[in-house]
Amino acid sequence: MVKKILLHCNYKTFIFISILCLPLYPCRLCALTIHTPVQEGSLIQGTLQKDERLFFNQTEIIPNSNGLFYFGLPQDFHSPLKLVLKTPNHAKTVVLPVQNRQWQEQYINNLPPAKVNIKPSHQKRIQQENALLFQNRQHLTKDFFPTCFIRPVKKPYRISGQFGNRRIFNKQIKAGHSGTDYAQPINTPVYAMAKGRIVLTHEDMFLSGKTVLVDHGYGIFSSYSHLNQIDVENGQIVNQGQIIGKIGQTGRATGPHLHFTITWHQTRIDPEFVFDTFQCITK
Repeated sequence: MVKKILLHCNYKTFIFISILCLPLYPCRLCALTIHTPVQEGSLIQGTLQKDERLFFNQTEIIPNSNGLFYFGLPQDFHSPLKLVLKTPNHAKTVVLPVQNRQWQEQYINNLPPAKVNIKPSHQKRIQQENALLFQNRQHLTKDFFPTCFIRPVKKPYRISGQFGNRRIFNKQIKAGHSGTDYAQPINTPVYAMAKGRIVLTHEDMFLSGKTVLVDHGYGIFSSYSHLNQIDVENGQIVNQGQIIGKIGQTGRATGPHLHFTITWHQTRIDPEFVFDTFQCITK
């Protein structure tokens, strides 16, 4: 049975979806609760009971001590969402509809050819740097569990690149944009979106320039690219709102901005969805 309940949360209205399955033993009711919209490019939050285990694409979704969990849906996830819910005596496949989104196309013309076509001599370097990011997103830290998130920049800012946009450089179609670009002047402060541990700082990545990667726990990572200055060190614990660095134009950038990404493990998530859905309530 699927039960839908409207709930007011963080000044937004979300649909709660509760999936109930009949027990195979007395006095037991297993329940999976999804707290947020299920749509492409979203970070999904839900709740499990203590003896339940949940899997998505063979990856186990690990809850915290209160049963809360996160997982991410990638861009262009066109099929229904299938989750496997396991209890000590039962396994059930839960199928949920996914809200599709329309991704915009962004045309950027008259760029220098070197900014569009990557030389073969640089491709190996890019692969190595991508592998470094991949490796540092492999770990599952349980030291933190964010419950709300703040944008990495303060107003005023301009979003110069939206998540999922199909970028067309000099008439060449590229992959959907992996994050959000916040345009602000060079040396504008950049802030940590939530508490976490710095797992990677890099002074000169080919594409992203000065880059910082933060582990926020339970598979959630944020990265901060094209920085002009890095103000943190590997292994350092940062609090929400702590300065990570300063906005710059390093790497493959056409103007001063912060390229900001959120991932669940290797799945890229729409940052603006996260900030609108999991707002921090200030008193």
